[in-house]
Amino acid sequence: MGGDFFLEYISIEKDKEPDWTKAREVVEKMGRVHISKWKDTFDHDFTELFERYYEEALSYEDEIQPDMNDRIKICENLIACLREIRASWDNGTRDSIVIELRGRNYLFTGGMSWGDAPTELYDQIGKLLCTKLIQAAGFEDH
Repeated sequence: MGGDFFLEYISIEKDKEPDWTKAREVVEKMGRVHISKWKDTFDHDFTELFERYYEEALSYEDEIQPDMNDRIKICENLIACLREIRASWDNGTRDSIVIELRGRNYLFTGGMSWGDAPTELYDQIGKLLCTKLIQAAGFEDH
């Protein structure tokens, strides 16, 4: 079996700038609300986020039952993801590119994979796509 090519991206209208501060404020608010209340508070289902990235915070017998340390770790990780995505957006990296297409700016990352994510940025964007942080920053959800 060979590897597969995976591509992840985010985009925003060409004349707009991402609102990194607003996205960070959403994460900080997440840190103040118990995870079991995230769905109602943020009008979003975080199941995919937990299943894909934070399996250890799930209890399959009940609802999500993470403790305060889990919530803090998840929020710290999401803030780190925002930082890395912003660095790639502002400066580019060897595993990403920002280009303009049809009136939108896109940040692309990806590559060949034999099971793991092809780049760290690929997973970081994936985490934000599983939350409302992408929209909070002004990017389009896809």
